[in-house]
This record gives sequence, structure tokens and C-alpha cells, in this order.
Amino acid sequence: DDDDDAQHSFSHVPPSKSKVLPLAALAVAQVAESAWHILGFGILDDAPYISPLEFTFIRQTLTWILLTIWARWAEKDDETGGRIQFPSLRSSEFAKLVVGGVTGGCLVQLLYLQGLIMTSPTTTCIWDGPLLPVIVFCIAILRGTEKLY
Repeated sequence: DDDDDAQHSFSHVPPSKSKVLPLAALAVAQVAESAWHILGFGILDDAPYISPLEFTFIRQTLTWILLTIWARWAEKDDETGGRIQFPSLRSSEFAKLVVGGVTGGCLVQLLYLQGLIMTSPTTTCIWDGPLLPVIVFCIAILRGTEKLY
């Protein structure tokens, strides 16, 4: 099964020629993620009539629209005429994507927003920030994705 996962990895994506661009992208992502702790708290505080479920739906829908536009622009070439070429997926791979989207995309956002409503941006940031790499590492060890030597 590990060989199957390796076949369907991002190995087909060419590495960046720039050494700075990937690091800059990660830095911008971290700044945006950090700002979200404060902005999300302010949005939820200013609009108490929007439930976390509605807010998550709006946020996910807008993200989907923007990512679709970006993907059409980024993947455009003469052969496809600008159509996005989706890889063929086995049903087990599709199921993993659905479960990942529901748990990672929606459920995590709902729980995050609920925590943000019930605590403070700083408390939420502690759980989302420094603790996250530790949890990811532990899950990766338990799953066998990472190995201790």
C-alpha cells in the first residue's frame, strides 16, 4: 500500500527553481494563518447573527471559487484549452479525499470557530500553532508515515 501511495504522490510536480519562492510562500501562509486568529475573532464578534456553520460554509465556498479560478489560470495550456485535468482516482482514493475534506476542511473549521467563540485568539493560537507540529508528528509516528531511528 505504501508503494501505491508513492505512485500517487506529488512526485510529478517539478521542484521550484527558486530557493526563495517556496520559503516566501510558506512565510506568507503563516502570516495569513496568524492573522486569521485575530480576524476570525473580530468577524464572529461583529456578526453574532452568523453561526459557525454558516461562516464555515461561506468561507469554504469562497475558497473553492478562488482556488478554481487560480487552478484554471495556473493549469492553462494549449493542449487542454484551459480545462483543468483531474487525475483519475480509484474509489478508495476518492473516499480518502472526501473524508479529508469533511474532517480537515469543514469539521476542523467548525471546531476552531467554536473554540474561538468560547476562548480568546491567543488561547486558540496556542492550540492551533505550537501544538500542531507535535500532534502531527505523533500521528505520523503512529500511522507509520514517519519513523524514529
